[in-house]
Amino acid sequence: MKLTYTLILTCPALLMAQPDPAQLAEMDAALTKVTAAIQEGLTSKMAMLAQLDSKQKEAIDKQVLKKTREAMDHARLKTEGGREESHYRRGISALDEREWDRAAESFTEVSKFKGTRTEGALYWRAYALRKLGRREEALATLDQLQKSHPGSRWLNDAKVLDQEVRQSSGQTVTPEQESDEELKLYALNSLVHTDPDRALPLLEKILSSASSPQLKEKALFVLAQMPPSKSSPGATQKILVRLAQGNTNPDLQRKAVLYLGEAADKDKAILQTLSEIYASSDDAAIKRNVLHGYARGKDKDRLLAVATTDSNKSLRRDALHMLVGAGGAEELWKLYGTSSDRDTKAEVIRALSSSRNAGRLVELARKEPDAELKKQLVRELSHMKSKEASDYLVELISK
Repeated sequence: MKLTYTLILTCPALLMAQPDPAQLAEMDAALTKVTAAIQEGLTSKMAMLAQLDSKQKEAIDKQVLKKTREAMDHARLKTEGGREESHYRRGISALDEREWDRAAESFTEVSKFKGTRTEGALYWRAYALRKLGRREEALATLDQLQKSHPGSRWLNDAKVLDQEVRQSSGQTVTPEQESDEELKLYALNSLVHTDPDRALPLLEKILSSASSPQLKEKALFVLAQMPPSKSSPGATQKILVRLAQGNTNPDLQRKAVLYLGEAADKDKAILQTLSEIYASSDDAAIKRNVLHGYARGKDKDRLLAVATTDSNKSLRRDALHMLVGAGGAEELWKLYGTSSDRDTKAEVIRALSSSRNAGRLVELARKEPDAELKKQLVRELSHMKSKEASDYLVELISK
């Protein structure tokens, strides 16, 4: 008879029943076998981890951060703000694939939410309509953007697009007409690797020009990947910092913050810049990208500060989970002991669970007086393959 801890712990009737001695013996044998298998697997994995060099461990850390981010993104997509973000991403994807009809539809849906992505959605909807040759609709959408959001950071790009639409004949733009931008990027991408000192000012010119936001975003990606300039060390980072501080449209700023944070593990000075951006921004997406920079730079203090003081519950939750990737399991454990907020404690349990620290979770479960939190702790332990977890579960069953 196959028994699992999850089944036992989630079925109170099993705990209340009085099995006969034969069943007890069978249960004990099954538990002993499972515990031995778990211990054997754990010992093997620990031995393997001990043999990893620093680069391999760093690669694992990056994977943990990536998986954490993906999990949080998936959770956010279930909220209204997440649905807005989902439509926006679909629109951007459609633009990349030159599916202008689908892009226009997606950005129309985004604008209905009247959320943080509205201004960008109006710009990109007009951009897609222009590609479709629907000149009047594109101009009307740009007019709506300028009148409804007079302080928008999309206005400079909108004015350039407005001029392009008015000068055009209203015909659909063909791929042949679009090839110039693509060719520029191919040439620049090649130049980045062969002569980065010449490529850098060209990329900066594109990023400071009236080029389309789509071209700027691709240029920003190329910039973020290029090696340091020999003649102007630090020049690439200076451009990223300028854009990350908001001297561009919000979409490009979000990307710049993300790329800037990618280097936080190598240059700790970036963490101070990210902190200033976090304090000055009211854009949750930008703040979230700053948190990823903190995690990359293993800035446990700043992550803990956000996790305990930020007014945005979603950002507090994200910071808690990113503490794990930054090596902050000990800080999380201490936070659990000092917090009086049940929601915070529940998130700490989830975060500690992702670190697979069964010993700490068992310690919390032994002392936790709150029945709901104790159930959550036991539930998380029931999914862990470790001797500490299995020993504690057996202890519970034996009571």
